[in-house]
Amino acid sequence: MDKAQLKQKIQDALNGMSENERIEIYNDGCEYFNCTDNMIFPMCEFDELEGNRPFLEIYVDIATDDFNVYDDYYYQDVYGWYHSFDNIEDTEFDNVFDDLIDSAINEEYDFKNPKIAEVYEEAENEE
Repeated sequence: MDKAQLKQKIQDALNGMSENERIEIYNDGCEYFNCTDNMIFPMCEFDELEGNRPFLEIYVDIATDDFNVYDDYYYQDVYGWYHSFDNIEDTEFDNVFDDLIDSAINEEYDFKNPKIAEVYEEAENEE
């Protein structure tokens, strides 16, 4: 199986996962490949992760127009602006995820996920 086929199989496996599983894999890849500035966090942990500052204080400080407390996830961009979303595929992270998958293939990294580990095992058995 060549690299393109392996990448497609990994993407197929990701497409069959829940949004939470994909976010977990994405964040694991960010940590493993040292790009933690791109990490995504669950909105339900916003207060805990942001130092227990009152939400309104943070919101006034950032004044962004694409942050909604009713979204499922949030992140902070390189300028310190907060953004939120519900689906990782509708964000700029799709490109980062693609790069993480390429790096993972080069290093045979399975994101600590059994479904992706299974894809690597299947590819190894085909050879």
